[in-house]
Amino acid sequence: MVRMRWRMLWLSVWLLGAQTAAAQTLALRDYTLDNGLPQSMVYAICQDGQGRLWAGTQGGVCVFDGQKFRTRTTAQGLPDNHVRAVAAGPDGTLWMGHSYGGVSFIRPDGQVRRCRPRGLGIPASVACVWPASRQVVWVGTPGDGLFRLVCGPTDTVVTHYGTAQGLPSRAVHRVAPGPGGRVWVGTGAGLVLLDPRGGPAPVLPPDVQNVSINHVQRMSDTLTWCATANGLLRLSGAGTAAQPWRVRRYGPAEGLCAAPAMRVVQDRGGNVWATTAAGLAQLPAGASRFRCRASRGFLDSNVNNDLLEDREGNIWFVYDDGIAQHPADERFRQYGKPEGLPDNEVTAVQPIGNGRYWIGTRNGIAELNPAAADPSQLAHPVPLRGGADNRYIRSLWRDQRGDLWMSSHREVARYTPATGRWTYFDQALGKASGHVMSMAEDRRGRLWLVTLGYGAFIFDPSTQQFKTLSAKKDGMISDAFWQVFRDHAGGLWLASDDQGLIQVDTEHDTFRRVDGQAGALSLGSISEDPSGQLWLGTIGRGVLRFSPATKKVRAFGPEVGLQSSNPFFVQCDSAGRVWAGTNRGLDCFDPRQQRTVSYGLHEGFLGQETNQNAVYLEGGRQLWVGTMNGLMHYDPARAHANRVAPVPQLTGLRIFLKDTTAAPGMELPARLNYLTFDYIGASLTNPDQVRYQYRLLGFEDDCAGPLTATSATYTNLGPGHYTFEVKAANEAGVWSPQPARFSFSIRPPWWRTWWAYLLYASGFGLMLYGVRAYTKARERDRANRRLEYQALAHLQEMDRVKTDFFTNVSHELRTPLTLILGPAEVLATEPADAAVRQQGGLVLRNARKLLSLINQLLDLSKLEAGALRLLPTSGDAAAAVRQLVASFSSLADSRQIALTCHTPPGPVPLVFDAAKLEEILTNLLANALRFTPPGGTVAVTVAEAPPTAAAVAGSVVIEVRDSGPGIAAEDLPHLFDRFYQASNPAAEHLRTGTGIGLALVRELTALHGGSVAVASEPGAGATFTVQLPRGLRPVAVALGGDAPSPPAVAPVPAAAEELAEEPTPPPAEAEVVLVIEDNDEVREFVRATLAPAGYRVLLAPDGRAGVALAQAEVPDLVVSDVMMPGLNGYQVCEQLKTDPVTSHVPVVLLTAKSEPDAKLEGLETGADAFLAKPFNPRELRAQVRNLLALRQRVRTHFATRPEASPVEAPAVAPTSPAPTVRPASGVAAAEHAAAVAGLPSLDQEFLRRVNDSVLQHLGDENFGVDEMGNDIGMSRTQVHRKLKALTGQSPGEYIRGTRLQRAHALLQARVGTVAEVSYQVGFGSPAAFSTAFSRQFGYPPSAAARQAGEE
Repeated sequence: MVRMRWRMLWLSVWLLGAQTAAAQTLALRDYTLDNGLPQSMVYAICQDGQGRLWAGTQGGVCVFDGQKFRTRTTAQGLPDNHVRAVAAGPDGTLWMGHSYGGVSFIRPDGQVRRCRPRGLGIPASVACVWPASRQVVWVGTPGDGLFRLVCGPTDTVVTHYGTAQGLPSRAVHRVAPGPGGRVWVGTGAGLVLLDPRGGPAPVLPPDVQNVSINHVQRMSDTLTWCATANGLLRLSGAGTAAQPWRVRRYGPAEGLCAAPAMRVVQDRGGNVWATTAAGLAQLPAGASRFRCRASRGFLDSNVNNDLLEDREGNIWFVYDDGIAQHPADERFRQYGKPEGLPDNEVTAVQPIGNGRYWIGTRNGIAELNPAAADPSQLAHPVPLRGGADNRYIRSLWRDQRGDLWMSSHREVARYTPATGRWTYFDQALGKASGHVMSMAEDRRGRLWLVTLGYGAFIFDPSTQQFKTLSAKKDGMISDAFWQVFRDHAGGLWLASDDQGLIQVDTEHDTFRRVDGQAGALSLGSISEDPSGQLWLGTIGRGVLRFSPATKKVRAFGPEVGLQSSNPFFVQCDSAGRVWAGTNRGLDCFDPRQQRTVSYGLHEGFLGQETNQNAVYLEGGRQLWVGTMNGLMHYDPARAHANRVAPVPQLTGLRIFLKDTTAAPGMELPARLNYLTFDYIGASLTNPDQVRYQYRLLGFEDDCAGPLTATSATYTNLGPGHYTFEVKAANEAGVWSPQPARFSFSIRPPWWRTWWAYLLYASGFGLMLYGVRAYTKARERDRANRRLEYQALAHLQEMDRVKTDFFTNVSHELRTPLTLILGPAEVLATEPADAAVRQQGGLVLRNARKLLSLINQLLDLSKLEAGALRLLPTSGDAAAAVRQLVASFSSLADSRQIALTCHTPPGPVPLVFDAAKLEEILTNLLANALRFTPPGGTVAVTVAEAPPTAAAVAGSVVIEVRDSGPGIAAEDLPHLFDRFYQASNPAAEHLRTGTGIGLALVRELTALHGGSVAVASEPGAGATFTVQLPRGLRPVAVALGGDAPSPPAVAPVPAAAEELAEEPTPPPAEAEVVLVIEDNDEVREFVRATLAPAGYRVLLAPDGRAGVALAQAEVPDLVVSDVMMPGLNGYQVCEQLKTDPVTSHVPVVLLTAKSEPDAKLEGLETGADAFLAKPFNPRELRAQVRNLLALRQRVRTHFATRPEASPVEAPAVAPTSPAPTVRPASGVAAAEHAAAVAGLPSLDQEFLRRVNDSVLQHLGDENFGVDEMGNDIGMSRTQVHRKLKALTGQSPGEYIRGTRLQRAHALLQARVGTVAEVSYQVGFGSPAAFSTAFSRQFGYPPSAAARQAGEE
């Protein structure tokens, strides 16, 4: 109720004062409950050293850092939520006075402490607080007097002042510093200058006595302002004779808002600000009268409403709904209805001279005089006729004669200042008079009026007539325009609504649309910069720049910071900057820096949304802008640059997004490495424009930013020491000199601590020791393995040498065996003398035995080298054993030994190598028969054994038992060793073996996966047991067995030639056989074997000589040894088969290498036959005879020519090649093609080249074998031999046959006469041609031509 009574009282006073003075609109920002204030009742405000604003309210104390309010209440430790007084101490402590809780303070660390001085009564109400120093605090109360607190480390000294101590009243409203260390005390009954040291109080002027002093501000030792119930008092002087007290009073008569005055502040610029019940008043520096600038509701004097200038020069004051701020930057001033404008929506601005302006609004025109001394005389209305539409102004213009033109929603009129009368032209313009958007004069003094939808009008002052222009009749391109603009050169430009920029030729009134524009471009505004470039405000496409010199258009938009793509106007100033009006304020774009500065509410531009083309540039720098909320005047001279840098501070630390109490130097465990730092830099002038840079030393060296974010997050920080630094800059770019810092550290995880590293080092040392020990052991093992490897390599080398030795020796032995076996076979079969045959048979048997021993040695060497391979097949083991035992029956009978074989009645299936099984049993049976005396027995048994772990599929057991002398026990372990012979005295006369057979038996059995064992006792015979497991897989046999079968000795025919006799010379046409052999005897033996058969034999001592001889003579067949110096037999065969001259010659290879790999290698090189040494002479002759017979059968396919078949008559003689090979008479074409396809590729190529050569020289009668050889690159002999070998025809016969075949075809085709055809095919005379043709085909050429005609 008390508050309501005060409100009504001050309302009456304010209404009385408001009748005498009009308030000028002041740029203010309001902070209310919507902005975070805890209560609208604000008692007091102050600013701390960090630039934050503190406010004591009815709901606690709150602090504002430019971003938001943070409130502390009793829940955070306050003794009372009614905070009546706040003051910041020099040490950062905030002191508070409460209505019911006495005094409390907040330390810089955020802790709240309470203080209730002794003598302070109940309810312990405090009116004001002033911290004079770090330890001294003055506390004023509304009824208990004044307290001086001296806060020590352990105790607080309290001094109380009341009426007894000289105070005029116990109600203390204000305490402030005074001159000379004294204290000004404002009470409810006057002002006192108190000396804390106990000195007498000076006598003050009567004006400050017996009056309620609401506020005191000391400016200097000789100047103090006092706010009293009767107004403001300016107290100057020092109370001395030299400087007596002087008082000047300010009240409503001096422009002050209605009394009483409650707060007073003199800012840094010398302006005095005072709050009263009626509002905020300002006394400009150097002025003598106040201006009542703002009213924000009722200001109560029974509560301590406050007034403050912050460190950036902004003025803060408290009103009923919260807190208001007036920025120090006053570059913008606002004029509206409080200043006398008819309406706040300003649509046009036009200067009329003498510093006055016509301001068009939606409710008429006002004449504005900004320099008027009396605020009530700032503006007065201009009389207009008619209703609301007539008063809604669209545009204003002042012509060269000083007349003023206006267009409204209804009419166009001209005002003549000399007469003070309006002339209206609505009759002349008709409907278009209400749509005139802009006016301008051309060089000829004519006034152009452009409309939105009705074209344009030109007013000629000389005739006082209007001329109408339209797009349809006058070529204006468009009828809808927003503005007509005259540039510095006097040219006119039109901003059309649909055709963009249009240039006007005012001499001829013609129009041209500017090139380079978009199709349907809507322009709303035009301006020109100092360089002559036009700036265009578009609708939807931002700002455009058009250069008349280059005819180029460039667009600017959000990329340079412009707030809107629909500017209401563009205006260039003298500095080249472009101002654009938007719906959010004003943009200033600097083309040189490509940067835009925006002005809105926070920057003092209170008009907010601007109006279309409602702008005027004054003096090249000042702007008058019409907005929806009044007229805004921009004057850069009134700009106040904020040079106070924000003070950055950390406001919080979050770990894993949870708030944490942060203490500098804190240590965090390794797992807490997700940190967010909250910070703020308090700048109250324009908080939204504060920018920050931060970095975390120890993690990064460069700063991040500038950014507007007020938090920084770091994740996965490693162990170490860190310091977070943050700097802040205000809207003017002034950075704080020192960053705010927060140091902390993150402990390493346990595995990265010193004792962990010690443990690691110990473990590493042990590991090194272990590695060293292991390395030494490995080195020893490696050395041992190296020695073993060297020994093994030596053994392998020795084994290789031995194997090579056996191979070479076997070859050397096979060569003389070839010379022994051949004659031995002849001696054993051919001589008529039986004694000679007996001796020959003896030689033949022993030679074969020697060959068998050589084969066994080779098998052993193959087994050692791993080269011996089994060729197992499925068969009946019992049948194979019976057959082999049967072959030894004659030998057993001759020695009177009983040889028996016991096998199961049925077949015994087994997969085995038959040749190797034969060798195994042969050696066992031969030994058994050798060591069994006459009358003894040898038994061979075949049985099947059941499955065992070693033979899961079962096995076959072959047992050979004899009744010989037996084997000593000491010989049994070595019996299967190579070259070992048992020393049995009883059988000493029977030791004819070599010690190879049993060793070979063991190796061949093991190759089958089986085993061999022996059991014997001296005198009781011996038993050899061979066990062959089932489990081998059969393979297809591509070649014969590994060991060559003994050559079959067939009876030599009676007509066989004697090798020793000298053969008769073969005929000249005999087939030629070339023998290539490095051994002279073998070479002579082969010659002697083949010569009696009628072959002409050529001899060559090595491979190179053989190849040369073959290329020169082109033999019919080649017989070559394999192992020769220089070129071996494989290389000889390869060269012969790849040479076109000799590719058709069959090749027979002779070698001591009888293994399948050797045979396969020979066959792959192109060999036609392969014979192993020692060979049977008859087998050699048979191979040669068969190969030559096969070649002869191939040759017969080409021996004769078929009868020519009729062909279609060509226009000219055909030049395409004939078939490569012509089939013989009577042979079908299919057989001929098969014969050709059967030839080797080189032979086919040879015949193709021969045929092409003959056809290319068909008409040349001198073409013969020499010319053919030169043509295909062969000698005469080579051509003759090869062609004879392939076709059976000599080159001459082949050429003649080809010519006759071609002639037969030409005659059947009726190409020409017989004489003409004969010349075409190369015959010198028709007679010779007829003779040859009749001999070839059996009828004359004329008959062939006649037959073709009949057909």
